[in-house]
Amino acid sequence: MSSEVSDAYRVKWMRHFSRVTPFLQYSTAADSLLVCVGNILLLRRRIQINSGTYAISFDELCKLLLTAVRRAQSEWVLDTLDKMRRIKKGEYTLKSHTMVFDDDVKKLIDMLGINVFHGCVAGPRYKNIESFSFEDLRYHIMLYQRGQRMEGVRFDESEAMSAETFLKKYPSKLTEKGLQLLRDEFCNKEFAYHGIYHNNRFLTLTSNDDTLLTLMADVVYEPHGCIWEELERPVYLDERFKPYHIDQSQIKQPTPLSTPRMSNDVNVITRPLKPKVPIIAVTNQQVRLCRTTHEGSCTVECMNKIKEDATRDSSNATDPVAPNEGSVPDMQQSPTDQNQGDDLKSGQTLTDVKERRHQTKCGCLGFNLLKIFRNKADPSSTS
Repeated sequence: MSSEVSDAYRVKWMRHFSRVTPFLQYSTAADSLLVCVGNILLLRRRIQINSGTYAISFDELCKLLLTAVRRAQSEWVLDTLDKMRRIKKGEYTLKSHTMVFDDDVKKLIDMLGINVFHGCVAGPRYKNIESFSFEDLRYHIMLYQRGQRMEGVRFDESEAMSAETFLKKYPSKLTEKGLQLLRDEFCNKEFAYHGIYHNNRFLTLTSNDDTLLTLMADVVYEPHGCIWEELERPVYLDERFKPYHIDQSQIKQPTPLSTPRMSNDVNVITRPLKPKVPIIAVTNQQVRLCRTTHEGSCTVECMNKIKEDATRDSSNATDPVAPNEGSVPDMQQSPTDQNQGDDLKSGQTLTDVKERRHQTKCGCLGFNLLKIFRNKADPSSTS
């Protein structure tokens, strides 16, 4: 048996219109159609599950569904049910709101009195693309942008423009015409349940107070009290159709191709290869006053000059040159440089000495010159 389909299904219980009612939960997208059909029959009370049951096997589910199908061969029904649970992707066009299945699956669904719809129906404005599906439009636009086209399929500039407009306007795959057709199916009908293909899986659809609702049959919602979800917007309801809040941190990763509304999105959007906004590296650095102006932040030129001065000073400190006798001391031979060794002996680091030297160079040159002249005038003070 394929690992993409389940051998057993979880069963969750709820109080539905004053009666405890079970419904099935799926764990893979391939099981969603079979689970959808089973839940419709459970809500219609065409089949029953024993009280206290929290899991049911595929064979047991087939036996239950056999009781709801009459005037049909059992072997054919079992083969069709096995085929039904392997349908990964629904087929449809933008022209009609009904899904397209192969002959066996369509015949069995019709025998059960179930309709399976979708809400992505194009209006009169998009008649030139109504023979495609939403996924087909994406594929043909990709080929058109590459300068390619499928043989035998008309997809020229007019179709490409209409397709791009349609995809941008209805990313949730729900159009005004599609929603209106769905509302008409449930108009003045109480306790009506059908199927809908939405967000790449089959869901159980009903209406309450003119609001279209889908049954939350994904197994990730099993420990939570949310039962229904509005079709048009991400609003969750409990078994009494009251608003129910879900903490996003408490939800596990939805099953593959599951409803994207757990991430606060309303449609499935492919992650672009390039970000919409350029990403730049931002580091929080400590702001320091400029050593030249003592205000604001250092410019790039100022920082480079300070770095060059520090490099030159460090090279002079490691490889000192003896001054000529009788030469007049320049700025680098100031008393600050002469006292550098004393400062190091007193516990100050070389970095502190350099920092003090740069601060002295910036605004205290006059003070250093005055000190030098005083030392020349009073030789006894230097001893």
